[in-house]
Amino acid sequence: MNSSEKLSKNIVDIPTQIGVDNFGILNESPTSENYQNSMTTCIALLADDGKSVVVATDKMLSINVAANTPYELDDDRHKKIIELNSRIVVLIAGNIETATAIFSQLKIDESLQPLAATEAVRKAYAQYVLDAKEKNILQPIALTWERYFKEQSSMNQAIVNDIHKKLQDYNCGVEVVVTGQDSTTNLCHIFLVGLSGVSFDKTDAGFATIGSGWSIATFTILQSGFNKSKKLTEIEALAKKVMQEASHAPGVGKLTESLVLPKTKPKE
Repeated sequence: MNSSEKLSKNIVDIPTQIGVDNFGILNESPTSENYQNSMTTCIALLADDGKSVVVATDKMLSINVAANTPYELDDDRHKKIIELNSRIVVLIAGNIETATAIFSQLKIDESLQPLAATEAVRKAYAQYVLDAKEKNILQPIALTWERYFKEQSSMNQAIVNDIHKKLQDYNCGVEVVVTGQDSTTNLCHIFLVGLSGVSFDKTDAGFATIGSGWSIATFTILQSGFNKSKKLTEIEALAKKVMQEASHAPGVGKLTESLVLPKTKPKE
């Protein structure tokens, strides 16, 4: 195994982080720059003491066109709710082409539980980011991961600092929520994989929000007096209200798609 392969394995194998804050808010510091390619809203809300979870997304898509400019449209042909197996789904906020590249090779066994599914998603995400950094930052200056780590000690410090900053600042513009039912306990869980590629457990908080409408969605949830012990019908009504409010955020579509787990029939 060469050094670049070792680096890939070490980074991808970083374990899931259990980082829950008091309100279920993303454990990163969202900025307009971070969210410029996540022009959407996705939410997941637990109900019935965690026995059910309601998920919802808008239908606005972001795709790369000329000069890597995001282009948004309301579209029924592509889904932001992707089923990993009959009990677990992924919600996607960000560039649809990047998300497709990340998850196209991901295979989740029916027996896999939410935590293990999240780790599989996180590893696929981390590997994509690692490859993208090499392709977009290192290769244009005739470097690979292996050459960079081998030769950086002899390189001009200003150049090393510039490369390091670009590597740190790189963001692929995709964040995801993984949620679903654990078949061993019949309880649902929520995990978030943020722009940093680190995953957070949002189960205790009872909800997660991602995309450019995350702040409006979070405020609406907290203002409602949300509690994951509430009945499913109440949480479904809340999810509808949250999506309506979040639609006022830039780049968030008016059309929505929702789903209740462990049920599998989507509700428009």
